[in-house]
Parts: sequence; C-alpha cells; structure tokens
Amino acid sequence: MDFIELVTGRLLPGAAGGLAWFLVGLRFGRIRNDMYIRKGSLEIAGGMIVGTFVVMPFIPLPQYTVAFLLGAAWSEVIQRTRKAVTARALMHLRENSARESGGEA
Repeated sequence: MDFIELVTGRLLPGAAGGLAWFLVGLRFGRIRNDMYIRKGSLEIAGGMIVGTFVVMPFIPLPQYTVAFLLGAAWSEVIQRTRKAVTARALMHLRENSARESGGEA
C-alpha cells in the first residue's frame, strides 16, 4: 500500500465520516457549548485513526466506505460518551448542592 492509497482510501474517508457525524450532531443540538473546534477536532482526528486502522479486517469491502462508516461510528461513540459524562457530572453537582443546603437530593 502506497501513501496516496492510504490517504485517499482510509485517512480522508475516516475524517469525512467523523466530520459528517459531528455536523449531524451539531445540527440536532447534541453539542451544546461553544467548544466546537476542540470537539470537532477530536471527532475528525479520531475518525481518521479509527478509519485507518480498524478497516483492515474489512479488506474485501470498499475501504473508503468502511473507513467513512467507522469514522462516523467513532464520532457517535464520542458524542454519547460526552453526553453520559455530562449527565453524571450534573447529577453529582446537584447532589452535592442539595447536601450542602440541607435538603434531599
């Protein structure tokens, strides 16, 4: 595999999948604060890496399609993880503030 095939067959489609799913999340309000560049960069770079290295078992299929789908899947995993961590942190903040004020959570 040469460098051009690596870039066009795996890196770019994986990044495009991450970017596409990031934009879908942005459109539907899944990304709420203003850290778009940091969050988008994580999803695009992760999509590139996942799309490049995880596509190996799927060699009989078109690599660019699988890399795109893996990049999009990576972005979805990151968005769901971010949502779960935020919900958990907010729950703990509410519990702590309720304890400090003497009320029940």
